Amino acid sequence: MKKLSPEGLQQVKQFVNSIILHETKNRDNYSTDIDLELSRLDLNEARHLEQEFKNYQEHYPRES
Repeated sequence: MKKLSPEGLQQVKQFVNSIILHETKNRDNYSTDIDLELSRLDLNEARHLEQEFKNYQEHYPRES
């Protein structure tokens, strides 16, 4: 685990959280489930945007 990148550690955390989510499906954890799902969406959206705009300034330099 020490050799994993921050992104790799985040993926492990998400995997563990998804297992916990499936094992503890009950009403008491409903808001936690929503928070987990929203954080996954945020992370996936951030990854998508990072890839979408990778080297953006190099490809589309500002014209003076």
